[in-house]
Parts: sequence; C-alpha cells; structure tokens
Amino acid sequence: MIYMDVLVALNWFLDYLLLCGTARLMHIPCRRGRRVWASLVGALLAAVLVLPPIPSWAAAILRLTAALPVIWLAFGKCRVTQFLSRSAVFFLLSTALAGVVLMIYTFAAPQGLRVINGVIYYDVSPWFLALLTAVSYGGLCLWERVNRHRHIGQVFVLHLTADGGTGTLRALYDSGNRLTEQFSGAPVIVAAKKAVWPLLSTDQKQWVTAFDNHATPPHTGGRWRLVPYRSVGGTGMLPAFCPTRVWVTSGRCKQEITGVYIAICDDLNRGEYTALIGTAVACLVTEKGRQNDDKVV
Repeated sequence: MIYMDVLVALNWFLDYLLLCGTARLMHIPCRRGRRVWASLVGALLAAVLVLPPIPSWAAAILRLTAALPVIWLAFGKCRVTQFLSRSAVFFLLSTALAGVVLMIYTFAAPQGLRVINGVIYYDVSPWFLALLTAVSYGGLCLWERVNRHRHIGQVFVLHLTADGGTGTLRALYDSGNRLTEQFSGAPVIVAAKKAVWPLLSTDQKQWVTAFDNHATPPHTGGRWRLVPYRSVGGTGMLPAFCPTRVWVTSGRCKQEITGVYIAICDDLNRGEYTALIGTAVACLVTEKGRQNDDKVV
C-alpha cells in the first residue's frame, strides 16, 4: 500500500534539500520560494513515475527529463553551459542520495522503505515530516541571521563590466538589503547613479532618463527590470540592469557573481561607498574565499 500524500511530501522535502545543495555547491543566487515550488513540481513528477508499471530504462529516461524543468524553475534561465553544469551537480547529489538510501535498504531494511522506479517512498507519519520541515526551516533562518551579523562592517569591491565599459565600485554590506529580481530571484546590488552612469550605453542612459522623467522607457533588449523596494521613507521602484560580468572581492576573497542585478538610486548617503550588497552576495564571496584558503593550506 502506497499513500500518495506521503510520497509527494517526502519527495518534496528531498528535492528541496537537493536543490539547496546544488545552489550551495554552485554558488547560485536564487530565492527560497523558487526552490520550494520547483521541488513541489519534482515531487508531483515523482508521483507520476510510480503510477504506471514501466521498464527500468524508461523510468531512468523519465527521471532525467523530469529533473530538467525542476532545475529551470529553481534557478531561472541561464547560459546552456551553466544549465548543464547545474544539472550535472543536481544529478550527482541525487545519485549520492540514492546510494545512501540503497545502503540503508540493504543493511538496515527498515519496514515501509521502498524504491519504485527510482522514487523513494517511506511510510512515515505526515506529522513527522512536518516537524522535520519546521526544524530544517528554523535552522536555515538561524543560519541566515548569523550570517547577517557576521558581515556587518565588511567592505567589498565590485568590478563591473557593462555595455558602456568597465568600472570599480566600493560597496558596503547592508543586512537590510534583501532585494531580489522578481522573475529570476537573483540578488540585487544597490548602486549610486553617479557610479554606474559611465558604465551604461547610450540606449541604457536614455532608458534611465525616461524612467526618471516618468516617461515610457525605450526598448533595450529586455535586460532592464523595475525592482520594488520598501524603506523607512516609503516604497517605490528602482531601475535595475544585469551587467555583462561582475567580480566581487573582499580581502583575499574573490568570486564571480555574474547574474546579479544592479539597481540604480540617486544617492546612497554612505560617504565613500557607492554600492550596497546584501547577505546573499556577501556569503557567496566569503564562502568561496574560505574554500580557496583551505585548498592552499
């Protein structure tokens, strides 16, 4: 007897962990909500795999093809090479998980554990799954809160390449900057207009000028977005663009984070600093730097 609600809930939880692991290993900036919905889609597709009796080779092909929309929904559109590398990491983690489950199934043989067409099923109480989800979510929130305080006062240097040229911005970590681009979930770096203006092309400058004058901006190939924000002074929209390339350094730490958006504001009022980054970007840079230091040691 297989309960579909238990199967969907269990695979929802497992797919979310796999997506979180992929994002962590590949240093992919993405919203948590996208991973939640993508893992739900993966769980529903897993439920479809256990319904019809199909050969093992057909089940393997279906699992591979079913994972592709899950990865796209979780991390958004990207270059083909990036998508293939993300898919490879996701499949490697899935294979590792399958190996662990197979080991448990072989040596421990817990009652209620089954693997059907490559889909993991364990007859566990939904209340236990809910408790496990709550504990995991609480751990993620605690980790995020600790990371915010860890980067306070840290200084970063942004090296941007855009259509109008290349430039360097001095950035300050701001724990209150939680802005993300609404469609991709990519983090948003807030920059002063005077700092990024020389990096914009003529068409991009016309776009920003039209926005400031409340006119209809011209078409610029879809690389511009309007990012909603909320602050002590009120709410509004900031024009944001996706640079061609972004490198961030802090001390000996250096990391490419191409794919983020740069939101333009009139003035940051932060003295010598011309940009503000949030926790997502700060963690990507410092964690990569620590990994490099470990390799050197």
